[in-house]
Amino acid sequence: MLRSIDSINYQGKRVLIRCDFDIPVRLDGSIEDTNRIDAALKTIKKIIADDASEILLIAHRGKPDGIDPHLTFVLVAEYLAYVLGLTQSVQKIKNFLIDLPAYKIGNHIYLLENIRFDEREEENNANLVSAFTSAYDSFVFEAFATAHRAHASTVGVSRHMESVAGYKVLDEVKHLELLRDDPQKPCVYIIGGAKIEDKLPIIENVSQKVNKILVGGAVANTFLKSRGEHVKGSLVEDDLLKKARYILEKFGEKIQLPVDHIWNDGAIVDIGPETVKNFEHYLDGAQTVFWNGCLGKTDDIRFEIGTVALGKYLARLKDATRVVAGGDTVGVLDNHNLAKKMSFISTGGGAALEFLAGKELPALKALGY
Repeated sequence: MLRSIDSINYQGKRVLIRCDFDIPVRLDGSIEDTNRIDAALKTIKKIIADDASEILLIAHRGKPDGIDPHLTFVLVAEYLAYVLGLTQSVQKIKNFLIDLPAYKIGNHIYLLENIRFDEREEENNANLVSAFTSAYDSFVFEAFATAHRAHASTVGVSRHMESVAGYKVLDEVKHLELLRDDPQKPCVYIIGGAKIEDKLPIIENVSQKVNKILVGGAVANTFLKSRGEHVKGSLVEDDLLKKARYILEKFGEKIQLPVDHIWNDGAIVDIGPETVKNFEHYLDGAQTVFWNGCLGKTDDIRFEIGTVALGKYLARLKDATRVVAGGDTVGVLDNHNLAKKMSFISTGGGAALEFLAGKELPALKALGY
């Protein structure tokens, strides 16, 4: 069982909070989606209200190779200061603690610069861990999307200091446990996106527990090709064709693939209208729905038709528990005011998939799960 943030009073303590601030930014430099920042606010406010003596927020953005000015936390710091009502101006402090700068966003409240600017983070380096644990008393893990990574700020520090899960992480685990272990039937999974390597384990793991798995996106292309269909120049992972064919042979009656497609430049870029109707048929009457991955090419709004159509259909299924995970999927639904109509939005993409596939997540294990 996860150790909970409610088990601790933080008065007078120096507290590290590992957050998930890996947010998308528009070309004009503004924040496109604040959901991941907002998800941490309840936890941050609790620790502020407890009158902690100092708070350091740690997070990452992207996959920088060294220091990348396009992946700094300037905008995140300004947004946090605004929504928390902490200060009128954000102060940048150089060489803070581990030779990364930090942003002072309030009295004794700091946001460390993108932790992945320090290569020791992903190495789970003992010296980096020691720098944190020697300066702070308590650790709160509030970054479920990183739970499958054994990094210094996710696993390293939690093994050496008082550590608990934040409110959003607790909520993630509660909802995903129900999906993994005891989903209310009929239960339907919608699986899309491009990375079939990430999706095959979850399809295999849940096939015996769900009523139907609706597959779209590039994941469907690999399945279609594995059974001999000609997908032309569509995105396919050829090295996984054998595995995809095995899953179809074993669980084929549970898996529903597209029956028609939208094509562009000789490649499948979205599910077709008959597939949308077909998928809606299987969703009708569902009591539990889990969705990860867009059903069309995510970098072109012309090919969001299938994803948006199913999003609108799910918004009408008010008696069903509807859980959506994955940044791209949530982003599309959010752009069409559909995300808020779902039962639960998971901040975890790969972490949610690994959790549902029955894999052990290092950051959760370190917290006693």
